[in-house]
Amino acid sequence: MSTAISDQGTLHWSYLRITLYVLLVGIVFMSAQLVGTLAAGVMAVVADRTLSGREWAEHASTNGAALAAATLSSTLVCVPLVWALVRRNDAAHFLRLRATSAKSIALWCSIVVAFVAASDFISFALGRPVVADFMVQAYSSAPPLLIVLAIVVAAPLFEEIFFRGFLMSALEARGLSAVAGAVVSAALWAVIHLQYDFYNIVAIFLMGLLLAAARIKTGSLVPCLVMHALGNAIATVETALVAEGVVG
Repeated sequence: MSTAISDQGTLHWSYLRITLYVLLVGIVFMSAQLVGTLAAGVMAVVADRTLSGREWAEHASTNGAALAAATLSSTLVCVPLVWALVRRNDAAHFLRLRATSAKSIALWCSIVVAFVAASDFISFALGRPVVADFMVQAYSSAPPLLIVLAIVVAAPLFEEIFFRGFLMSALEARGLSAVAGAVVSAALWAVIHLQYDFYNIVAIFLMGLLLAAARIKTGSLVPCLVMHALGNAIATVETALVAEGVVG
């Protein structure tokens, strides 16, 4: 990054502006998720006249169609929003959407596979389920293709563009160190996964640090996108195996 761009970025990205933008995206994110969830509910009630809205709402938190709709709607709304917020800084450049080598991507993907394997082994050793119960219920209550689209494609797209793209770049432009930015982004990313228990939130935080390390080392968001999608794909396959009774 040139000095001129860096100086301009430092002046533009005050901590107040960053905080307000994070709050704005957070509010829009939650609103879009609510709209997506309600839309899924309306469609379910219309399709099944014997189903009441209250009955559907009671199981919405584990309903795969609702979770997928919430994820897809928030991604469709929030990715353009983040892009608009950084339009003055050459969005693609600012978000680190730049090409990197296939060898580098493969290396970081292998690290993700190792991380997931280690995490699963520790969960198994502690007698914990490798797959959260609500994910098994969600997978069993929606078309698999919809689940894959939401979890493997939509979720990584928004979360990486926002946390490792926008947030880390804005904090770096403000003068915060890359390591501090990595910790902040990983912590906030973990916070939006409150549907999990504390153990899994810690694992998500560590995964966030790994994704941030890839972003810092390669200078590109592309490895993060691929790594996140791969990690979610592995989790989805594990969920499918449990839901289908292949593994216990």
